[in-house]
Amino acid sequence: MTNTELPVSAGVIAAGDKETAAAGAEMLRRGGNAVDAAVAAAFASFIAEAGVVHLGGSGIAQLYDARTGLSRVYDFFSVMPGLGGARPDPLDFEAVVIDFGAATQRFYLGRGSVAVAGNVAGLCRLAADYGRLPLADLLEPAIRLARDGVVLAPFQADTCALLAPLYTHTDGIRRVFAPAGHVIRPGERLHIPDLAETLTALARAGAEYARSGPLARALLADCLLYTSDAADERSSVDLGGRRIIKKKKK
Repeated sequence: MTNTELPVSAGVIAAGDKETAAAGAEMLRRGGNAVDAAVAAAFASFIAEAGVVHLGGSGIAQLYDARTGLSRVYDFFSVMPGLGGARPDPLDFEAVVIDFGAATQRFYLGRGSVAVAGNVAGLCRLAADYGRLPLADLLEPAIRLARDGVVLAPFQADTCALLAPLYTHTDGIRRVFAPAGHVIRPGERLHIPDLAETLTALARAGAEYARSGPLARALLADCLLYTSDAADERSSVDLGGRRIIKKKKK
């Protein structure tokens, strides 16, 4: 598909939540194409499906146009931080165990567990290459959900409860996922106003907001609380040098 074709009058959107699907459908109604719908839905999922997906994650996107044979894969999966550097000492790295009933699994929290995220850069690049609508339009549904709140579906709320040690690990995350003193429950409304502000700034500034702009600088400033200046410089290389790999499928 190209960004000069006629608006799409119908389409199918597969999503993990009705609000995610609604964000994609809204873009189709505005005259966007499938890429616009997918990018808007992905950003909306970071709120509507907050039990399992987040803005600070990463992913892979596959694009195919049956009419032209165009086939592309965008690889914006996470990578290890600290390019060319030594391991920070001390390392902010803490283990928690999640009980799945039949089995337990160890997860790790803290700055030492954080990879270099690719979602923002990857989704913005995909939209710029093959979308039709402005990034600000694509982010509108996600901004509304984060600002006004979304009622979490049972699966999302149950996942938050299962992962309670992760979602109650710090004061900041407790304010989002346990504002009433308990992990958010099915039917309760999730608000993430700080994320709404972040997405609003991203809509204005574009992908560089997360690569070298204020968001990137805020992340690095937080890392400085636990690492040296040299480690911070390496982190700058990680963010600014994060490449989105676009592959032509054979």
